[in-house]
Amino acid sequence: MELATSDKLKANNSSGVTGGSYSKRDKRWRSYITVKHIRYELGYFKDKESAIQARKKAEKELVEPILKKYKNK
Repeated sequence: MELATSDKLKANNSSGVTGGSYSKRDKRWRSYITVKHIRYELGYFKDKESAIQARKKAEKELVEPILKKYKNK
């Protein structure tokens, strides 16, 4: 299921992924997602791929149920 969110990257995005960034201070990748104006911090990860996987898991758990709800109306 494709998510109906604005996944277009912002002009100042340097990581190349939505909901992920690199923390120079912590030397780790950070992952997060915003759903219904609430920002969920998913954690810090040693590698970029782990941060991306956390984001995708959160999309599946937090966003897909909302999309299904509106699709069934």
